[in-house]
Parts: sequence; C-alpha cells; structure tokens
Amino acid sequence: MNPFEAWQTEERLAFRGTLEERNLGDVLVQMWRERMAGIVVAEIPTAHRAFLVREGHLAFAYSDDPDDRLGEVLLRQGRIDLIQLDTATRQTTQSQKKLGTVLIEMGVLAAEELTEALSLQVRTILYDTMNARTGTYSAFWMEEDETVPGIPDLKIDTLTAVFDGARRVQRWSVIQRGLPPLDAIPVTTPKEVWSGIAVTLSPEENHVLSLCTGNFSIKTICSLSYLNSFDTARLLWALRLVGLIEFHSMARPATASSPTISIPPSFGSMPSLGITPPAGMTLTNHPEYQDYILQELLQRYNDMYQEVVETLSRVITEDDLHRFLEATLAPIRAALPHRMKDVHINAYGEIDYDTFVRNFATMDFETKIREMSSVLEDILYSLIYGLDQVLPSEQAREVQQRILAKHRGTS
Repeated sequence: MNPFEAWQTEERLAFRGTLEERNLGDVLVQMWRERMAGIVVAEIPTAHRAFLVREGHLAFAYSDDPDDRLGEVLLRQGRIDLIQLDTATRQTTQSQKKLGTVLIEMGVLAAEELTEALSLQVRTILYDTMNARTGTYSAFWMEEDETVPGIPDLKIDTLTAVFDGARRVQRWSVIQRGLPPLDAIPVTTPKEVWSGIAVTLSPEENHVLSLCTGNFSIKTICSLSYLNSFDTARLLWALRLVGLIEFHSMARPATASSPTISIPPSFGSMPSLGITPPAGMTLTNHPEYQDYILQELLQRYNDMYQEVVETLSRVITEDDLHRFLEATLAPIRAALPHRMKDVHINAYGEIDYDTFVRNFATMDFETKIREMSSVLEDILYSLIYGLDQVLPSEQAREVQQRILAKHRGTS
C-alpha cells in the first residue's frame, strides 16, 4: 500500500508532466535546488512509484512492482540468498513485521546495515524509473514538519543518486531527449555551482569533463573520448542533469578578454623573478612574468610526457616511438588544427615552448592559460591511454595510474 497516498491531492499539486518531456532526474534536481519537501509520483507502464523528498534530498521511495521489494533487491545484489528470502518472507506473513526487521532478527542483516539496504532499494527504484521511456510525473508539496508514519528519512544525496542513475540508463531514446543537437558546445559551470556536488569520475570520465572547455561540440568530444560514443553522450547528459556542465550553441570566442587575472592555484606562490613592473602595470600583467608562468605550465606537462616516452623507449624502437607519438596527436590535430600547428613531442618527451605558445598568441593571458591547459590535458590523456596499444595491459595500467597520481598531486 502506498504510504504517501494521503498527500497526493489536487490541492497539494505543485507541478506535473510527462517523462517524454522531462526525465525524473530533472524533476528531483529541481526539488533539490528549491530545497522542496514533497512527494514525486511516477507512473510508468510497469509500475506506480512514489519518492519522498525532504529539503531536496531523497528520503524514501515506494513501488508497487514486486521486484522492487527490499528482499528481491537484496537477492539480486547477492546480499541474501534464496533460502533466507523465503524464510524471511514467511515470517513477515506470520508476524506482520517488516522484512528488514525480520532479516535483523534472523542475523542476516546487522541493525546498522538496514539503512544501507533501504538506501539501495530507493536507488534501485530511482535508477529503473530514470530509464523509463514513457510515463507521467506529479509533484505534491508537503510542509517541512510533516511526517509520514513509519517511514524513515534516509537522507540520500539527490545529486549523487541522480548522477549515478543517469550513468546506468541503457536507452538511447532517453539520453537523446536530454541532450541538445550534436553541434552544441558543453562548458563546465562556474565553481560556485559545484558546491555540494560530490560525484566520482573514472580517469576516462575525467578526460571527457576536461574537454568541456567551450571549444568542442558533443560530436567532437565523442570522437576524442576514450569511452565509446554511447557512454560519452550518456556522461555528458549526466553532467548536465546535476549542473556540472551547460550547453552553448556556439564556441566561446578565444579572444574574449577578462578584466582580472587569476593565477591557477597549481602554480602556488610565484616568485618575483627580480622583475620590476613599469609604472601602472601589475606584476601579473608583466610580459616576462606571464612568460615564466606559461613555461611552468608546459614544463609540468612535459615532465609527465617524458615519463611516458622514457617508458616506451625501453620496449619499442625509436621509429615505432615516433609513429606512436604522431598517431596519438593525430586526432587532436584534426580537432584543433590552429592550436596544434607544428606541435610535436620530440624523442625526449617534450613539446617546444615557442612553437606551442605561438598558437595562442592572439589570446589574453587568462584565456591563454585556460586554453593551453585544455590542449595539454588532452595530449596527456591521449598519451597514457594509448599505452594499451604497445604495452602489456598490466604494465600500461601501472604507468597510467602512476602518472595520473602525479598529475592529481600537482593540479
């Protein structure tokens, strides 16, 4: 029986719509942003489901689909076996106790594991509903101090749950509805938008996020990604759902100026270099100082490129190494011909500073740092994930992890 039925009245209706127009994840993110309390009801062809939301976070969920019951969810996850489920189900019928309580009494679950099990059940219901192609949703408001008898508040982070749910969607029709045309340009949102958003990305997913600089379309990012096109597009949709990226209809102008300059924190406190700026000019606007910072930026990446080249030079010939480096840079050159003009990685694992920085000459300093970092980042990921082509998988993975750990320690 739906424990939230008493709140599903026309007087409490906040908004409604169809899942063809809007994914359930979008609805829940809206409630999170508005710190709304209420019930979201989703009617899909296979089930009637309802989600309790408290101050924007997911508190509980109900489903009339027998496969969404706690016992069935734990059975599918391998947390309990068939005999334990059968025994617990019979005991709930006899005692009128809830299944979770019976599993604790049986010693199958520890008391502190029940909350985790119920959270797993809620997430499972959410993930399946986000995968639905058709259906309707209705949101009903509640007062903050209203409670539903017998229903706990699991305090599940909405954005994390929605992001994880989006990454599990298997229907292209659902993903495609949440994306703009393929020539749209993904751009990361300002850092202040990210506050309170805690998602975990794999190295391959981090690479996709690093490409969302305002220079590449969805189509181009899919061609540069180490994930397949389906997984890349799905990740972009998931990032958009929780507000980590937004889409622009055209690329950000490379010459856009900025009135202030902020030195990336990865460079720490920069030395004065003995430079005395002319009257009216700040140190960070001094050409020699800017040149120093850009050289430091390139050197940081060259150090990691050198590690890749040194590793490969021990196992392949010089000619094969040259071919590998050129093949690695080829897709980046195709996507960014003006930024990659005459750029090569030499036999020592270095990109020439003068050649590289010349391709960004028309940009203001802050834009130059951002755009150079983006290209260098793409080269790094292209190099380390190309190692699988020439090294045994275990050795390639060890080198990848070592370089990424070093990279995270300096960024």
